[in-house]
Amino acid sequence: MKALNALAKDRIVFVSLLCMEAISDEHMLTRRLKQIDDPFHARVVHSNYTTAAFALYDQIPFGGRSDHSSQMFQRQFRQNPVFREFCTKHGFDVLLDSVTDSETTSEKPVALFKRTGGGAIIVMDIDPAEAVESSLHEATPVMNLILAALGIRQQTLGQYTAIGRTQEEFHSHLCDLVERYPALSWPQERRPVDCDQPALITVGRDLNTIGLPVVLRPAIMIRSILSGADTDCAYGVLLWFKSLLRPAPFVSPYAHTLNRRFRVAWLPHAARMQRWGGWSGNSDATRHEIEAEFEPKSLAAWIDVTTSSSHEVKITTSNSEAMHERLASALPTLMEQIIGGRHFYQSPESASNNARSPRWQIDHKKIVVVSDRSAFADSIHASAAASGATLIKIEIPATHTAPFADSIWRTDYTALLLEHIVGLMMGMVMVNRDAAPLKFRWPQALAHLQKDAVLRKFNQPDVDLPLPKSRGKHIDLPAGTAVVAVM
Repeated sequence: MKALNALAKDRIVFVSLLCMEAISDEHMLTRRLKQIDDPFHARVVHSNYTTAAFALYDQIPFGGRSDHSSQMFQRQFRQNPVFREFCTKHGFDVLLDSVTDSETTSEKPVALFKRTGGGAIIVMDIDPAEAVESSLHEATPVMNLILAALGIRQQTLGQYTAIGRTQEEFHSHLCDLVERYPALSWPQERRPVDCDQPALITVGRDLNTIGLPVVLRPAIMIRSILSGADTDCAYGVLLWFKSLLRPAPFVSPYAHTLNRRFRVAWLPHAARMQRWGGWSGNSDATRHEIEAEFEPKSLAAWIDVTTSSSHEVKITTSNSEAMHERLASALPTLMEQIIGGRHFYQSPESASNNARSPRWQIDHKKIVVVSDRSAFADSIHASAAASGATLIKIEIPATHTAPFADSIWRTDYTALLLEHIVGLMMGMVMVNRDAAPLKFRWPQALAHLQKDAVLRKFNQPDVDLPLPKSRGKHIDLPAGTAVVAVM
């Protein structure tokens, strides 16, 4: 252990379970379990930088296969007083424990974590990241853990997400969101009883003004689940709302600016969800018909969020040449700087490829911005456009019918696209949520905003600081700060 601690003094060291067993002088004993057909999982039980994309008690696929058979294996530590005393003495925490088809082999340590002076020791087998691929991309979450443990952060706002399998379960997640964040509310302050009916969630509440004049703010209306099979995109919207409304010490650096200019509302499901899993999903999902009339200038934008059949991110606009030009000229540049090359995952090379033959790839998705009036054929689109709203459609690449493994990068794209599109409606927003400075290159199309832009820190949304001095064409944006420019 002395040699291992010395090695990890100023670096991150990965150690397999078998290696740990060998150097622990039999204080840590392992066993190798096998299961046929039933997959192995691991549960996150410790929170640190390695699990930034996961919540406590998230369960991820965690089993290795040495060949193309259906037999899987998982190596775990035997949990006994000697093991626990050794972990306490040497400062190891259980990072992941097991989830198997038996109570006797579940909740047993499969990964350990120890922070050192300038590094860390991670005790974990990497076999699950080398598992034979399938259309479910089971190895992707494990690869996210490994890369994050090595200090290569994979996400910004995206999270590993177990989406609701039914309309009722999704509705319960929405109710939990509104209950946890006081700034969110249902119309008439009552949660919908019928989870099948279209729901509306608003940021803020209409207050009695006792006759005082009210400054009317146009609304940004966001709508998700357009096909019934694109539920994971709705969870990306949900994560953006969470980032906007988190309490101290994580108060958003631009939320107050957004709130002063716009009202924000969310229609979570435009169609009834299709069940996923099993042999096939339902094909009878129909979109809810929404009839509404809006006062002139009451809507700033109507934004639909769904999936695309292509392996590119597509933004479609209609009826606003000015907004289209802003998105087309600035959005790809902003997104490339904040998310380009960040994600590493299994996926078909293109949408036309067989989903059962994925390959590992570094993400540099092309973001395409087009103008197409035919993409907005619902009656509600005509009503929104008549009020003066810009019509925008966000399409994220589609995945298989069990999207949990790809949820980190997909929710990341959805949440960040919303953040930047809304930012471009105000002016421009660029948030650095990483622990290291971000080299930010100002988009040429938005150069006129740079002279009035300010720097803001998280938890200080109303304190305007001067921008750091630029080095050449780049600004070193410090960790935990944002550039906010308002038109």
